[in-house]
Amino acid sequence: EFTLHYEVISSNNEDVGWFDVATSSGSVVRANAALDKNADTVTLTVSFGKENEAFEYRVYTSEGTVIKIKYIEMRKVSD
Repeated sequence: EFTLHYEVISSNNEDVGWFDVATSSGSVVRANAALDKNADTVTLTVSFGKENEAFEYRVYTSEGTVIKIKYIEMRKVSD
């Protein structure tokens, strides 16, 4: 489970951006979610194909949006 803790500083539109987790050098998106202008966290539950599979987490913002990333929390969830 991945939780992004953030604050929207400014945004010109409702589409703030999104948060995702990917594998295979970023080519396989395992989970993604839109960032909410009125929220401060977004959580993704991710299933990996292999135990030691490499991953990356990414935060994208729309043009004109400024966010502050406070921290990203990673937690192993039992099967």
